[in-house]
Amino acid sequence: MTNILPFNKITTTTITRFEIENIDIQLYASARIRVNLYNSSGQRIEVANVMISGANYLNWGNDDKYVITYVANTLGFQIPEPEVVVIEPEVV
Repeated sequence: MTNILPFNKITTTTITRFEIENIDIQLYASARIRVNLYNSSGQRIEVANVMISGANYLNWGNDDKYVITYVANTLGFQIPEPEVVVIEPEVV
């Protein structure tokens, strides 16, 4: 076996979606959110934990979309806008 100087091998993984699996809440204070990260084949490739607290926790209110957006922003993801399909009426 040959020794070498420490070498940092960098790999890139493409994440195409995430799923919030579990939320542990400390009432009036914070929530720890467990997030599964998936590749384009639907294979879970990583698990991340996101903490929401303070003003961010208070802003949650009853809008679960807020948590999805918060998780995406915290992990550096962008959620695409829904595609709008325009149907042209038939001319008779």
